[in-house]
Amino acid sequence: MSKIKINLTLEFSLPEERLTVNGLLAGVKKVIGQIFFIIVKTLFAAIEEREMERLKMKEPGRFVKNGHRRRLLRTSFGPLWFHLCRVSDKRDKKTFLPLAKTLSIPSY
Repeated sequence: MSKIKINLTLEFSLPEERLTVNGLLAGVKKVIGQIFFIIVKTLFAAIEEREMERLKMKEPGRFVKNGHRRRLLRTSFGPLWFHLCRVSDKRDKKTFLPLAKTLSIPSY
C-alpha cells in the first residue's frame, strides 16, 4: 500500500468580538466543500503522476503525454471539474487516460 502526503494550510479570518461556536461552525461549513475539492484534485494529480512514472519506468520512451481531457465528477459537495492527462502509446498507436484506468472512472 502506498501513501500520499498532503500538506494543507488553512487560514480563517475571525472577528475580534462576538465570536460564537455556531458562527465558527457555520464558517467551517461554508468552506468544507472547497477543502474537499482541493484534497480530491491533489490526490488525483498525485495518483496520475505516480502512474505516469510507472509507465515510464516500465518501458522508457513508449508512453508520452498527449494533452488532457476535461471531466466532471458529481459529488455531494457539488460538481467537480478536473483534467485527466491523456497519454499516447507509441508502440500500439493508442491513446488512454491513466487516471481513469487506475480509478475505474467510466467514460461518457
